[in-house]
Amino acid sequence: MGAILIIVGIIVFIISVATGLTTGSFYGFFIWTSVGATITTLLFSMFQIMRNQEKILHSFAQSGEILRNNHIINKQCQNCKYEYGLLLNFCPNCGYRDGRK
Repeated sequence: MGAILIIVGIIVFIISVATGLTTGSFYGFFIWTSVGATITTLLFSMFQIMRNQEKILHSFAQSGEILRNNHIINKQCQNCKYEYGLLLNFCPNCGYRDGRK
């Protein structure tokens, strides 16, 4: 998805510059190029946001894996065998709490 945003951003900028050149005036060129640059900047920003989110999710997955491997924060539901945090009083999967559903 990220590569598509970059490619579309480049294409939008090229088309806006070409359209601006065909207007025959500096004002038209300036407007079209500005619009193209704005859209391209938004697309590139979306790409950066997506890439940062992937990095954050990856780091969360790694930290969760480390904690699960150390058996620090999880307990297992007696009803459905789902693993969840020690701080919870009920199973988020089935709702089991203190011997009742």
